[in-house]
Amino acid sequence: MDYCSTGDSEKVVTAAEAVLEGISEEGELIVPTKLPAISNQELLQFANLNYIQRAHRILSLFLTDFTDEELNYCISQAYSNSFEENMPALITSLSNGRHLLEL
Repeated sequence: MDYCSTGDSEKVVTAAEAVLEGISEEGELIVPTKLPAISNQELLQFANLNYIQRAHRILSLFLTDFTDEELNYCISQAYSNSFEENMPALITSLSNGRHLLEL
């Protein structure tokens, strides 16, 4: 997947370059040149995945020049044993069927 600066869409970089740069030379965000297509069926399948599996699936759509092994390593380092109850984003039930995502 290609990325470009919000300040200069002519300069295109790879996902790896975007990660290394963090921010463009102009001080702008680096964003995908297009969003990956996800079907409704694929989106529904995300609900059956745990948080780490879901993160891998989503990140693999955006970080296309990283191997599965690299993604697995980075994701496991970021999310394993780092959060309360082993849940990166806790959901608290409120009244009237409402829920709150705690970040």
